Formats: sequence, structure tokens, C-alpha cells
Amino acid sequence: MVETARGYQNIAAICATEGLAALMVGPFDLSVSMGFQGDWRSEAVSRAVADIVELAQDAGLPVLMPVFAPTHAECRALIERWSGRGLSCFMIGSDKTIMAEALAGWSYTLTGRP
Repeated sequence: MVETARGYQNIAAICATEGLAALMVGPFDLSVSMGFQGDWRSEAVSRAVADIVELAQDAGLPVLMPVFAPTHAECRALIERWSGRGLSCFMIGSDKTIMAEALAGWSYTLTGRP
């Protein structure tokens, strides 16, 4: 799993590791490590993730890509984007999004009654 700036800086050596079966990217943690405080959408982080994917693919490694976003549409767009670059394995972390959307219309008081 590559989720730090140091991992990104050493991605070529990581990809050359004998016996490595696949590579997973951690965009959120990578953004924190790069100084972007969780902004995994920033241009610098997006470029780093794209570089990691490209080097892993060049090394013949499958890439596992986490997909998490505040809307279903953005999750779909991310999957389409990465599918278009040859990725086929995704970890969907949108359970929180689904719950948030489902509960968005609810009001809840301390008494436990809607």
C-alpha cells in the first residue's frame, strides 16, 4: 500500500520488489502526508496517484484503487476514470455516503423520536 510521500518517492523501487502481487493506493493518507490535509482531489495528489498507477502498471502489477466520495455520481466518475486507465479492482468506501444520504432528511431529537 502506497499512502505516504515517502512511498511515492520510492515507487519505482516498491514496484520492483520481487514477489509483490499487487499495489494499493491510499489517496487520502497520501494527501495528508504530502501536506494537503486530506484534500485527495488536489492537483498534486491526483498527479502522484496517476504516477503511482502508471509505474505499477508498467511493472505488470495490478492496482487496487479505493473509491470514496461524498456522492454516488462522484464515485461512479472515479470508477469510470480509473477503468479507462486499465484498473479493474476497486474498494468502494461509500457506505458512509449511503448512510448520510439516507439519513439527510431525518430530524432526530435527544428523546429518540423523529
